Amino acid sequence: MNLRASTGAAFDAVRQNFFGKTALQAGLAIVMGIAASATLPHIFGEDFATRKAARLYAPAAGEAYGNGSREALTVALIDDITLQRAGQTWPPSYGYYARVLRAIKLYKPKAIFFDIALREFRENDKSISTLVDTVCTLKAAGIPVYLASQPDAHGRLTTIPPMQALEGKCLSQVGVTYKADELDHEVWEYPLESHVDGSTPVRSAAMAIYEDLYGKPLPRPATRMALTWGLHPAPDGLTWIKSNSAADNESSAPDGKSVDATDAYCRGDFGLMELVPAGIREAKFKDADRPVCVFHHTVYVHDLGGDEDTDTRITAELKDKVVLLGTDRKFGGDYINSPINDRIPGVYLHAMALDNLITYGADYKRATSLAATRDADNLKLLLLTVISLAAVAVIRIIKNRLRRTRSDIEPENASRHAYTSNIDVLETTPGFPARLRPLVMVWPGQECEDDGRWRRATTWIAHKGADALCRAGRSLLNLLLSALLVLGVLVVGQHFLNVGFLTVVDVVGFALAAEWLEWNETFLDWISQKKLEGTPND
Repeated sequence: MNLRASTGAAFDAVRQNFFGKTALQAGLAIVMGIAASATLPHIFGEDFATRKAARLYAPAAGEAYGNGSREALTVALIDDITLQRAGQTWPPSYGYYARVLRAIKLYKPKAIFFDIALREFRENDKSISTLVDTVCTLKAAGIPVYLASQPDAHGRLTTIPPMQALEGKCLSQVGVTYKADELDHEVWEYPLESHVDGSTPVRSAAMAIYEDLYGKPLPRPATRMALTWGLHPAPDGLTWIKSNSAADNESSAPDGKSVDATDAYCRGDFGLMELVPAGIREAKFKDADRPVCVFHHTVYVHDLGGDEDTDTRITAELKDKVVLLGTDRKFGGDYINSPINDRIPGVYLHAMALDNLITYGADYKRATSLAATRDADNLKLLLLTVISLAAVAVIRIIKNRLRRTRSDIEPENASRHAYTSNIDVLETTPGFPARLRPLVMVWPGQECEDDGRWRRATTWIAHKGADALCRAGRSLLNLLLSALLVLGVLVVGQHFLNVGFLTVVDVVGFALAAEWLEWNETFLDWISQKKLEGTPND
């Protein structure tokens, strides 16, 4: 017997063994899953199940995240009402920015992130000197200032000249560039570093603030962070009202007053009920069609220095906190889309990224993909792939055992229900509609008695109905088990291997698709057939 025949015989022996066949099927499922995750997104687009599945899982990750580190930071917003009260239009004067910074300074924050890029220098605005002096005063008072800046063609951060001169002396310039997902336009990742080819890497706002204030340098090169968006909203968030659609930019309540829950654009979270289909949520909760309110504490600049009650509240939210100062203007462009909160001001992106770093530190969740490298992140992803293989193998073992049980039961059923042979005749006899009644009613070896015909017909229908229910039950059980296993792999990837869930969904989702569609079993059958056809007769 030649080598080809020996190989074919060994392959068939493995297939005939229960555990060998299961191992082959599970292994092929994971291999096909990896191959599909690497190729199908380029053919059908990356939204080929991945983004939808990740968006479904995002609330679970947010629920597990709890309150994170949101008590360490607060978002401060300049909105249209704030500008109107101050008698300013956009862009406001440099002197106005100085007044805002001085007002925040009175509450003794831990640091201030100025998330307003100063792109074009207005030489006719002589109040720039006031802004420069204020920033240096903050530095002298032990309150570091971080200025949002944009990179030039060479990768160097730039801002208006008077502020550029303060770099390293009174302020730190930080990167604020990010890239929303090209498909769903939501922000799943946050670049901790950015650089142009050959240039020195530039730290992002979240990375710079975390490393400087907490004294914990992150490993270099810094891998992109897979954001975990918190689910539980802060009690004091955006004061938008729902009268305007998201496309028109929801605006604050008139005169900056707080809004009633029925008028708010957003809602509280439903906990794990966020995981159920939208239709079920909307049937149970009347406000389920609204997005979840923002995760971080928010103050509006026009409330600074207000009445005693307001001042007491703001003091608790700003003192010893990192204050992230941003904008919320109706016709502004600084907005992002969150998988939890929908459309919100861009400053919340940096707040969530900083929150993640304070919570996880160097163990932040990585946004990575399989590659032919030996770095730690890739090795963790390979380990997760092995865990996924084990999950798929469990499903395959259960399916194979259910099939074996069914094959053992079916001969017994065939002897107990002798009319099965008649059904074969019914399905194969030409012109069966005209002969339907006699064929269904007759039992082999018995007379066709009138008083038993309908009872036998009822028995046959009941038998087929029970079989259909049994098949449906097995499918539902497999589906539920698959969902639980995917959730388990996601938890392991997120909490133990620090792998972002978009990456996990890519591999596990396609592997389970290969298993459920039984591409692996079809492929094994095809291989076996080819071997049979190619094996010479001895």
